[in-house]
Amino acid sequence: HGEATGRASLKGRVRFVVEKLCELSPAFQGVHDATHHLPWNPEEPLTPPPEPEPEVRAIEEVAPEPGPPGKFGVTWIDYNPKAFEATELKTHPDRFEFFGFHDNVELGGHTPQEEWMKLVIDRASDNFRRIAVIICNKAHQGTVGMIRQHCIKGGYVQPRIIMCTRAEASEIDPNVGITQAFITKDWKVATALAMEEMDRITF
Repeated sequence: HGEATGRASLKGRVRFVVEKLCELSPAFQGVHDATHHLPWNPEEPLTPPPEPEPEVRAIEEVAPEPGPPGKFGVTWIDYNPKAFEATELKTHPDRFEFFGFHDNVELGGHTPQEEWMKLVIDRASDNFRRIAVIICNKAHQGTVGMIRQHCIKGGYVQPRIIMCTRAEASEIDPNVGITQAFITKDWKVATALAMEEMDRITF
């Protein structure tokens, strides 16, 4: 019994000292307040300190990186690759893309009809990357007619068709939808007509 009384008296003195230190030292007061169980406070249950709450960070909405800007395209398909070899249409990559193909199987690097047709079809539904101008020969009128019909059925903007040929508009498949104003045998005139269309839609 005497031993228990002695311990209680000691705890009382310790508590007195601690309280005085708290009054004199804000730093000590902070440590004291952060301590969840003190030996001189037997009435306090021996419970573990609460788990710290997880840090919640605000979720920042990050805008996606913009992709490369869409560019219209100009496609020139010709039997003779010299037709577009030095065309001005190659000199405006900041405004539109140029694709030149030849289909002379006797020369290296010729492009089958299916490949250049696929290029046009694949981009037809994208109004910012569509092939806006197709320059071709009379021999390509069947393919160009199919491309035009594809655009009509899909509700897409039709490409401007320019044909390098000596033929008259009356000799061209009506599915091509071309007028005499866009038929020429001069490569430079074909380039000028294409540039006029690209100036119209890119400026």
